[in-house]
Amino acid sequence: MIKNNIEILNIKEPILVDNILTTNDNLNILNYLVNNQTFYIQEESDGLRFRHAFEKNFSHAGFCSEMLRKGDNFNPNINILNLYTFIICNKLTEVLKFNYKSISRVHWNYYLTGQEGKGHVDNDRDNFISVLYNPHTTDGGTEILNKIYTDKMGQAKIFKSNWLHRGIATKTDKSRVSLNIILEL
Repeated sequence: MIKNNIEILNIKEPILVDNILTTNDNLNILNYLVNNQTFYIQEESDGLRFRHAFEKNFSHAGFCSEMLRKGDNFNPNINILNLYTFIICNKLTEVLKFNYKSISRVHWNYYLTGQEGKGHVDNDRDNFISVLYNPHTTDGGTEILNKIYTDKMGQAKIFKSNWLHRGIATKTDKSRVSLNIILEL
């Protein structure tokens, strides 16, 4: 178990934490997302959103609902999704015994079968960690440092934000949703 920020910043592989939220909470999140959120086509940080959406030689990287942009302050009271994000972060700090200075990014990702991200890093600085949270189980997943971690309802994958990772498409499931949080330590 992680006991402080130095230990979490020196991990060598992702940490998986199960049962962060209840099944009912996860279903409430999914329901809220599909009924209340606006999603846009992701651009995977390369500024080529149009090409990802329409050109055949660019993979479609899925959709995103951005709840917190770089430079903004996180407010858990804006909507229920931010409150759940705050609860997930606080549960992880309790279980893993670390502290964070700020939540620097919150993205809800929505992928249809065949849509997947390309390899990227969330932040190239050493004092940031990423949390990938799955509100449902799918046959898709996340590739982190060339290893695939499947989607499991209620599981958080914690890894250094400067590690190469990408979303993996579903094969038979219709869609997958994940929450990507970046924490500054």
